[in-house]
Amino acid sequence: MDNIVTQNIKFESEPNYYLRGYHLFDISPLNGLKCEITDEFETDKIHLKIKLDWDQQEIKKITGFIQLSYDGHQLKPIDSNFDKRGGICIMTVPKYINAYRWSFSFDLKLHRYPAKPPQISHDLNPQVRSYDTMFEPSRKHDAVLLIGEKKLHVNKAFLSYHSDYFCDLFAEKFDEKNGIPIENVTYENFGLLMSIIYPEAAFSNHQNAEVLLELGNRFKIPAVMRHVENQIIRDTKFPNERLIFLADKYELQKLLAMEIQKMESFDQAKKFKGSDDYSQLSDATKAKILDRLIELS
Repeated sequence: MDNIVTQNIKFESEPNYYLRGYHLFDISPLNGLKCEITDEFETDKIHLKIKLDWDQQEIKKITGFIQLSYDGHQLKPIDSNFDKRGGICIMTVPKYINAYRWSFSFDLKLHRYPAKPPQISHDLNPQVRSYDTMFEPSRKHDAVLLIGEKKLHVNKAFLSYHSDYFCDLFAEKFDEKNGIPIENVTYENFGLLMSIIYPEAAFSNHQNAEVLLELGNRFKIPAVMRHVENQIIRDTKFPNERLIFLADKYELQKLLAMEIQKMESFDQAKKFKGSDDYSQLSDATKAKILDRLIELS
């Protein structure tokens, strides 16, 4: 049985007079969720063909309610079930309301397969790096870390210099002959983390940036956090809203200031407000977004 997870999405379009033809709403840019509306006019009613499409393969289906409002009145919401990309539902409305401004509101639930663990790019440099070589016994190494069945030979002074986590860890009493266990991290992810600060430094990319931020924060390695922040600023494929979330979560102040300045409209902020990422923002960052909107007004 699939372990489906759900995500709530809310969106409301700006009130406008309805023009016959084709209409497109970007309901959730973070999920690539779009709504296309076409129409068919009859003598006393209008049939609206509402089509939902999305670009995330892990979304299995979308359910929820779609409601049309006009001149302060709300029509009965339709219960929708889009079980595939490009699915369609029909809303029939009285023709006389065409004389008023319309607004569409969407209260939807995304049913998605659990996200797969972030993929690790081993080919961070032109040549493939070997984590086994990085952690093999050496006269420069004076401690052993254990991740699962893997033994990682490391230098205590080097790790302590870069990380308060390891500085505190090595100050504790362990049987260093048998190794110090490191829990809740994979060998590959830890190797990726270390490859950022080791002498032959590797580089982050959009595929592993979130992994590195999570681990850099957990293991208290400021150099990794700065590295990823600067790399994202130089070149990123993340949407603006996701970067605001990451910058807020990991206290990347330079990135946060830049991304908030990229917010150019109330509509953009409104769409962001309906996302799960926005609900997790700190009050301080929400206040900064509000300040930006005041600048735009």
